[in-house]
Amino acid sequence: MEKLLTQLKLARIREVYQDWIDRASKEEMSYADFLRGLLSEEICAREESRIKRRMREAGFPFEKTIEQFDFSLRPELKRQVVLNCMDETFIHQGRSMVLIGPPGTGKTHVSISVGIKMIQLGYSVKFVMAQGLISMIMLA
Repeated sequence: MEKLLTQLKLARIREVYQDWIDRASKEEMSYADFLRGLLSEEICAREESRIKRRMREAGFPFEKTIEQFDFSLRPELKRQVVLNCMDETFIHQGRSMVLIGPPGTGKTHVSISVGIKMIQLGYSVKFVMAQGLISMIMLA
């Protein structure tokens, strides 16, 4: 069984199938429910791996969510405007967001939180600060 699961690249099922067999026996689970449970485990594990890989590839200097941002400290920044940028339609409409301001105003925090949300929605993201982008262009 292990060899077949390895060959099929079903890593999560390989880890949990014995527990599922025991559970199915105790709960008198149907074959369909047993298979659905195993496949759901595999799908969840792959989704988690995909998100972790895309987070690494994005190059965020740290992880922050929009829930961690204190909008009361930046009243000029409207919460709903930022939340609109965290919707898939933002991408589909080809919109962009430019954050300008002095250090400490939350530009990086907001941009990272938008990027993380896009990764969760299934998109690939690359985080680059303006200075880094200029350096890459100059080197090219």
